[in-house]
Amino acid sequence: YMVRARQVLLEAGAQRSPFVRVRLLLAKIEQALGHHLEASLLFESVAAAPGVAGPSLADVWGDVGIFYAHLRLVPREIEAEERPIALEPLVPSRSLTLANQAEAFMGAGDISRAIAGYKAALEGLTNTEIAAIGPTTFFSLGVARDRSGDLDGALEAVARARSYDPSDRFLRSSSWFFSTPHDAEWYEALGNWLVGRRGDGDDVRLGGYERAVAAWKRYLARAPESDPYVGIAKARLARCEKELAAFADKVSRPTPIEPPRRNQPR
Repeated sequence: YMVRARQVLLEAGAQRSPFVRVRLLLAKIEQALGHHLEASLLFESVAAAPGVAGPSLADVWGDVGIFYAHLRLVPREIEAEERPIALEPLVPSRSLTLANQAEAFMGAGDISRAIAGYKAALEGLTNTEIAAIGPTTFFSLGVARDRSGDLDGALEAVARARSYDPSDRFLRSSSWFFSTPHDAEWYEALGNWLVGRRGDGDDVRLGGYERAVAAWKRYLARAPESDPYVGIAKARLARCEKELAAFADKVSRPTPIEPPRRNQPR
């Protein structure tokens, strides 16, 4: 039905319609069909139309930023997201855009601005709002902290994310995507590393370490030469392998059995 609706609108010239609502309808159909470039152009035309203001304009520019993320147009995404950040009156909605922009900064290699953006996205949220939209922001903050060299702080942020979302349900939902696809392995590595360090039981911890090592290796296999984080990923792999070896050696050593005590003659 969506394909048929798109065809009808195109045949009617909706992409050039003087009626903003008609162009917006076509834009949302292109969005639903995954036609990111076509959708972004339509949303841009809607945003530039007279009479669109306030929260509605913030929503449109927020969508434009998401399309630029899909298209990996990082500088344009960052610029587009400045507008909904300035216009959006609702804290949770502004928080989502701040987190998206922070993700763009991280993709551009600007870790300090990424960390600042994630922190700003979490400011002012109630506990209920954090539970609803904050887990992915905390997890992403963990990745950014790790890439800044703060592994312990990274794992604390991941632990905070999992205090609200123990099974990483938000990260695995259809509404979440990685604008840099192989970043999924970094998230996987940190999540499993946390299990390796704090899991309940030796077998659980050992499995966490093993999956973390495998995820670091996948990241390095998938990352292009231009990736700004390859160096720290190699260092993380070496450290994780060292922790895995130490823990595996610890749990494989048999517990020493003390000889039976005998009463000494007086």
